[in-house]
Amino acid sequence: MSRPLVWLASFPKSGSTWLRFLLHHLFHGPPPTSAVLDVRMPSLHGDQEAPSDAVRRGGVVLTHKAAATHHARWPRGVATIHLVRHPIDVVMSDMRFFVMTQLQEWLRQHDRSNEAPAPEDVQALAQMFLTTVLQGRATPQRRELGVGTWDQHTQSWLDHSGTSITLRYEDLRRTPAVELRRLLDLLGLPVPEPRIAAAIAACDVQAMRAMQEREIAQRIPGRFYDPNHAAGYKAGLRFVGPAKMADFSLPAGVRQQLARLYAEPMAQLGYHLTDGRPPVVAPPSSLRKFTPLPPGVGLQVAATPKG
Repeated sequence: MSRPLVWLASFPKSGSTWLRFLLHHLFHGPPPTSAVLDVRMPSLHGDQEAPSDAVRRGGVVLTHKAAATHHARWPRGVATIHLVRHPIDVVMSDMRFFVMTQLQEWLRQHDRSNEAPAPEDVQALAQMFLTTVLQGRATPQRRELGVGTWDQHTQSWLDHSGTSITLRYEDLRRTPAVELRRLLDLLGLPVPEPRIAAAIAACDVQAMRAMQEREIAQRIPGRFYDPNHAAGYKAGLRFVGPAKMADFSLPAGVRQQLARLYAEPMAQLGYHLTDGRPPVVAPPSSLRKFTPLPPGVGLQVAATPKG
């Protein structure tokens, strides 16, 4: 049975997996494995993918593409959820993810496939990633997939027209019930407060990390385990990382360069990268506004989600 198509648009490492876990709990109940998440709330990124089934089924579907490349590829859907996160935390999380996914190939290229990764290997890949970001460039894969850089991607969706809502990761962390209610109001879903509270409790960072460690230990393929990332796991890297907010551990000079690169969308979102200023302030009131879907157009939620 088809449902209305709702896009979840976010730059990679902005919290989209966590939000999809929350929505899965609200719509379907707890997923038994992380792989189920990509079945019921799939992600479509590559141009070689055949998205017809996911698009035809509808529901919430994740895209990491910038708005123009996304709309050139896929239908608009009835609404868009735009999830954003402070760029300093995106860079830090993305850097760890890049190292985790590239470390095994790095060792192979250096004829060390049978060796454990050393701290120097992690540092070399991290520096490679950071250099690309500071040059205002996307990684080759991000360019190929039409994701672009953080500022390009974020601005494209801020300028997007149509029924949409912008959620900040920081607001979702601090007041999850308020932000989820805003999202459900957009979709016209009268979900009771106890179900929202249960979803928030079930999807905290500790619970997601526990699932992650279980799937890595048992080698269960899914969002958290990929055999091609074994070297990254040995180095202590994980998909679900520290989940920090305003991680200013990068040098001040690096932060200043990122602030110059990302100035315009940061200002629109209430983000700062300057010492002495709060990293996240209240966004402009216009960013909080949205128009709910007309009655009967939004998604439906089962009376009793069963997983």
